[in-house]
Amino acid sequence: MLCVMENLFVVSNQLPVLIEKSRNGFKITFKEEPVKSGLEKFYKQYNTKWIGLTNIDHYRLSGYEKETLEKGLLEYNCIPVFADWNVINDSVHGFSKETIWPLFHYFTQNAVYVEKYWDAYNKVNRYYAEKVFEFINEGDKIWIHDYHLLLLPGMIRDESKSISIGIFIHI
Repeated sequence: MLCVMENLFVVSNQLPVLIEKSRNGFKITFKEEPVKSGLEKFYKQYNTKWIGLTNIDHYRLSGYEKETLEKGLLEYNCIPVFADWNVINDSVHGFSKETIWPLFHYFTQNAVYVEKYWDAYNKVNRYYAEKVFEFINEGDKIWIHDYHLLLLPGMIRDESKSISIGIFIHI
């Protein structure tokens, strides 16, 4: 009897790898992070792929370098989300950390709302949704991690009613 593994897409702010660029290409290594550690057995029950940002400013990469990096990351079951570095910064360090983080910690007096940050947050979640839709099929499972991607479940649900979506907020 052939056992077909279900697809699980773990979607997080960052991929669980470190990427170093050199003259000879890219060096990719796994990093320990709370999202990954302790759950290896669980992930091995599925055909697990990670979707997330890289630590590389992709606008400084040629098309060939991007393609090479994407192929290299697939060997680590990772799918990169490439987004404008300034938009990422406004989303992660602006809206996520200046607005959402204080609100989730009851520091409402410290919460800052800037329209530009909200627009960036929405745009980054949309980048993720577009990347997810490149790879998912009906019946797949998606596990979204953290407050950086709170809009993503709704964006996915609007397009697909049969995808199983979970979200875990680390704060």
